[in-house]
This record gives sequence, structure tokens and C-alpha cells, in this order.
Amino acid sequence: MLLYYRLEMANQSYVEMCKTTESLANNWGFVLNLALRAFIGISGIACSLIVAKFANPTVSFHPNARFILKAHFCAVMLACSGLILGDGFDFLRMTAFKIARTGGGELECPVPLINSHLGCAFRLLLLFGNMCSVFTIFSLAIERIVATVKVGSYDGKKSGLGYVIVSVMVFVAICLIIYQALSIEIEPYVAVASFKGQRATSVYSSLVNMQIALDVINSFIFFVLLIANNRLKKQVTRFSVSLPFKYQVLENISAISVILPLSVVHTVIYAGTFILLGQLAVPQKESAVRVRMSILLDLMPFYDILLPVVLLWRHFVHKRAVEKMNTVNFIGKLTSPVRQKRIKAEQQTHFAMLDKMFSRQ
Repeated sequence: MLLYYRLEMANQSYVEMCKTTESLANNWGFVLNLALRAFIGISGIACSLIVAKFANPTVSFHPNARFILKAHFCAVMLACSGLILGDGFDFLRMTAFKIARTGGGELECPVPLINSHLGCAFRLLLLFGNMCSVFTIFSLAIERIVATVKVGSYDGKKSGLGYVIVSVMVFVAICLIIYQALSIEIEPYVAVASFKGQRATSVYSSLVNMQIALDVINSFIFFVLLIANNRLKKQVTRFSVSLPFKYQVLENISAISVILPLSVVHTVIYAGTFILLGQLAVPQKESAVRVRMSILLDLMPFYDILLPVVLLWRHFVHKRAVEKMNTVNFIGKLTSPVRQKRIKAEQQTHFAMLDKMFSRQ
């Protein structure tokens, strides 16, 4: 979203771009926000890897859902990479590079401008990650529709559906990114990592509106599926219902209970950012002020860190609940890790005593 309000800055002359960039660099609120966004990108990748390694929430899901959720995590990490490269590089230019150039006697343009091709590449990567993030949630919606319609036989299906849906969505995202790239007017340098041109502005705005609309559709589909599967759950207690049917209904509810909150949060963050920027950033007359406002109001990166953090929280809450259950029932006490360690220690002590007794004889 921040790209939308950076576009016009690329139309300025070299001297004006130097002045604008220096003005932004002198605003510590803006610089700290760049650092925060880059930090969110780094933290998002780190937390996503931790979730994948230690707190995978998709272990009990169907292979199709597991694959699509993995693709969603990859999309989030791509968006995080775009944040690190784009906002992180802007942060370095406005801090470390500025200090180095000023110390070297460069006073006319102390903050180095960024190569237009490089800036566009960083922003296209961020846009591609955000777009794939929305598309993979839509892929999950399609997969869960199939799992609900074919609830009695879906459990035996292989993971081909997940590969097909994700491949189609990635292909569509690549085509849209190419369309966005072709709409950009390339100049030698820009003040900040951004696109240039009125056509690029129009295309980007259309893509953002499409993502928000798709987010709303995703949330609605998951809500309807949750209601449908809860109604099917009433049939689980019947003796005539097959085990695959029972298992798939419960798996659908479990999967949707994870995906629906993520879809709603995704929708709220994207739509909220677009509304805030339209109401508060666009009316500003000065380009530098608009950019400062846009980066302060851009909430999109927070989803990249909220996704793994929420899943980690769910994992530890579930783990704690299991540990608590083990401490309040007889079987749990016998099989709990603490009890097993105590038994093992007692056995080692017992065998050590026997060893001493036999060694004396």
C-alpha cells in the first residue's frame, strides 16, 4: 500500500528528489518506521521458520491443506523479504550511507538515491508476496469446499488438488506482476524504492482493490463452511456414518478454525490500511508528508509477524492444556514426562544398589 503514495515522488527532478529524500532522512519518526518494517520482515521470517520446525499447526490436516498452508507461509516470507530489501535498504541509505557521504564531503545530495530498477524489483517482490498470500488463502477456500462437498471420500484423495490450485494461483500472480512491471516508467534513480508513472499507479490500485475483494470473499466462504461442517458434525454420532466421514468433518472444523481467523485478520489489516491511507495520507499536499503518513498508517507488514506469532501462541496453549490434563488424571500421571523421568531415576538408583551388592561378593 505504501507504494501507492510513493509513486509520484519518482516524477520529481534530481535536485528535488535529493531534497525530498534528505527531508525524509531528517524525520526520525519516518526513519524509525523504516527500521521497524525491516525488523518485522526479519522477525516474520524467523518466526515462520520456528513455526514450521516446532509448532506446525497442519500436522493433522489433509495433505492438500498442508501443502497450501506451506505455500502461504512461503508467500509471507517473500513479502518479508521485500520489506527487508526495500525498507531496510531505504533505512541504510538514510542513516549509515548518509553519514558516510556527509563525512566524505558530499553535501549536495547527502542521501544517495536508489537505482530505479533495484527499487522496482524490491517493491515487486513485496507485491508478489502479498498477492500470493491472498491467493493461497483463496486456494485453501477452494480446497475446503471440495473437502466439505466430498466429505465421505475426501480423506483418501492424494495431494494433487493442492499442487494444481497453488500452481494456477502462482501463475496468475506472476502474470499480474508482469503486467504491473510493464506499466512502470523506468528512470535512472528514484528517491525511495518505488514505481513511477500514472499507469503504474492505476494498475497498482486495481491490484490492491482486487486483493481486498478476494479477502472479503475468502472470509465469507470460510464462515459458511464452518457453519456447514458444524451441521454435518451432528451426524457424526450416528452408527450408519462411516469413519472417513466422521474424521473428515472433524478435520474440516479443525482446519477452518485455524484458517478463518487468519483470513479475517488479513481482510481487516488490508482493508483498514487502504481506508486509512485514503482518508489521512492522500489529502496531504506535500509529497514528503504523504510518504511519512503512508508509512505510519501502513498496517500490512503486521500480518507477516502476527501469522507465526498467533500460531506459536496456539501451539503453546494446546501444549500447556495437554500437560495440565496429564497432571489431573491417573493415566496422565503415569505417562507424563515428569513421572517417566522419576521412574527412570528410581530404576537407575535401584540397579546401582544391586551392582554394589554383587560387586562386594
